[in-house]
Amino acid sequence: MATRVRDLLRQIAAENELHIISGKVAADHVHMFISYRAHQNISQIVQWLKGTSWRLLFQEFPHLKKQYWGQHLWARGPGGADSRGKGTPDVDT
Repeated sequence: MATRVRDLLRQIAAENELHIISGKVAADHVHMFISYRAHQNISQIVQWLKGTSWRLLFQEFPHLKKQYWGQHLWARGPGGADSRGKGTPDVDT
């Protein structure tokens, strides 16, 4: 599953002109350090990464719907920050 999450995040990043500088998929969270274009904002980027991966994972692994019924696969909220100190304080998404 972790490999598929990694691959999906890479695919979504490429489709949205994001460059993943470094990242780690752990058992219960993901860390990513990305480079993005000036016209993009963190909340939109997090929405692409979390929303698209969530939808695709639920399509590919139907048992996740039962496991996470009424819950969230990803933590709620934006969960991002940029290297200039802007963004939201929660980076463990």
